[in-house]
Amino acid sequence: MRNNTFINNTNTHMVMGSLHGKTETIAFRLDTSMIERLRNEAKQKEISLNALAGQIFKQHIDWHSNAAKAGFLTVRRGLIVKLLELATDSELVKIAEYIAKKETKNFVLMLRNEYNITSVLDVVETWIRIAGYPYRHEVNYSKHFYTIQHDMGKKWSLYISNQYQFMFEDFGLKKVDFEITDSVISFTVDTENMV
Repeated sequence: MRNNTFINNTNTHMVMGSLHGKTETIAFRLDTSMIERLRNEAKQKEISLNALAGQIFKQHIDWHSNAAKAGFLTVRRGLIVKLLELATDSELVKIAEYIAKKETKNFVLMLRNEYNITSVLDVVETWIRIAGYPYRHEVNYSKHFYTIQHDMGKKWSLYISNQYQFMFEDFGLKKVDFEITDSVISFTVDTENMV
């Protein structure tokens, strides 16, 4: 991928560039009330019902079908924020290191059947989308630029940035630039600089 931009500001995913793969038509029999709810959601997102169905299937394949098997739990945002308040910054860094070094590889393998920088970045972006965070991802040759707006506080920024830093170090990426605020994480990964 070169010079592609991925933007998610309204929980829709736009990819500028060519489509990959073939498509085929398939029909499903669904409850009328379910179809109406899907139509309303598509209208709110200003996308077609077909595009919404495609997003739902992609999310299922990319995440939901294996995330729980890989140890991922869905918890409320407020719970995470309150738990983060109980930890010191150094404790959060230690937790981030543990998760990155002891659990991330198995998680990525379960979701993508391979563990490399491409599969890790794909899982990171899938998680961002599933979490519903507005984000921006730009690719310029081997450089990936991410900005994620999470609105969960500085401690969440600290935790995620450290988890990603330790994770990237597993691939020899020692120089990943992070900027964090109370609500945003921004980082640049150059996949060509792997040791």
